[in-house]
Order: sequence, then structure tokens, then C-alpha cells
Amino acid sequence: MKLLAANMFCCMVSVITLVSPASCGSDVIWEHVDQYGNISFAEEKKRLNPVIERLRLDKDAIAYVVAHAGRISCSGEARTRANRTKRYLVQTGRLNGDRIKIIDSGYHEEVLVDLYVAPPNAPPLTAQFLAELDNQLPRERRVILTRCKGRIYMKRR
Repeated sequence: MKLLAANMFCCMVSVITLVSPASCGSDVIWEHVDQYGNISFAEEKKRLNPVIERLRLDKDAIAYVVAHAGRISCSGEARTRANRTKRYLVQTGRLNGDRIKIIDSGYHEEVLVDLYVAPPNAPPLTAQFLAELDNQLPRERRVILTRCKGRIYMKRR
């Protein structure tokens, strides 16, 4: 049992570091395709188009949209961003929605969206696993806005 747990941990670490140690027993590697912050939706679409192409080339690949809300954000903002990204990938790319998973990964200092692509036999990314690897923002440093009405908070520049 300990060997199985060690092997699973090894594979999970290889997911994020994009290293496939021999002890994992397979070449299943998540590819970190892109990462962006608080950008306009027009700019986001430009960054999502290569992901669409990648998923069209590999008909079995799965994508994960991992969204982090910023320190100052609306309630549910990370999930709203992830859903908007998934909707664009599905509608514009004419992709099966089952191939695109979303994860609300909590809060960071700034808004952040990570995009990953992997073969269908890759171990799933989970919010719990990402939280263990990530430096989440402590609760006392978060500012959740209450009058957003389902909108995404955008900093004025």
C-alpha cells in the first residue's frame, strides 16, 4: 500500500512539474499551455484560440481551466471566469464540453487563469491537489465585493 501511495504521489507531482519520473510507470504528462491574469475578454479569446487548435488536433485530449480569484474580487469570480472560458472553448471551438473541466482554485494576490491539456489517461487535476502545491491567499487578506451582480471585477487602469 505504501508503494502504491508513493507511486501516486510521484505521478501527481509530475503533473505540475511536467516531469515524468521512471517510477511513475507512464508518460502521462499535463502540459501547461498558458497562464494569464486580469486581461480583457478580447485578449483572452486570442490566447484561447491555440488551445482550441490543440484540442482539435488531439481528439481525445482533456483541458483544465484553473481559475484563481484576486485578493479583491467578487464572490464566485474564479468560477465565473472559468465558466466563461469553457463556454468560449465549447462554442467557438465546437468542442465537447465533457473534454473541458474547470477548477475554482481559490484566491491569489492577483487574478490568474491556468490552462492545462493532457491525454485522457492522465490523472485528474483537483482543487485539493492544486491547493496543496499553491500558496493560497490567507482569509484575512481577501476582500470579497458584494455588489457585483454576477460580474467579473476588473481593475480600472
